[in-house]
Amino acid sequence: MLKPESFIKRHGFLLVAFGVMLLATLMLAVIQFFAVKRIEAEAQAALEANLDLQLYALVNEARRYEDCFILIRQKRQVAAQVKGLNL
Repeated sequence: MLKPESFIKRHGFLLVAFGVMLLATLMLAVIQFFAVKRIEAEAQAALEANLDLQLYALVNEARRYEDCFILIRQKRQVAAQVKGLNL
């Protein structure tokens, strides 16, 4: 049976290489995790900005319709007043 000292002496470089590869893999996983979090935040911000633009467009459209309804109401009032004058 191999003694632990002889195993470490014989395979020390392999153990160091394995440790370095394991550390690099873990670092890549952490970097990937934070990249995904950042991309999710950017996507959420883009979605909120898009929804804000859509809401802004809807509000502007509603204002245009409201202006049209006000003009129609004013024209009807003027027409009713003119009718009341019997011109």
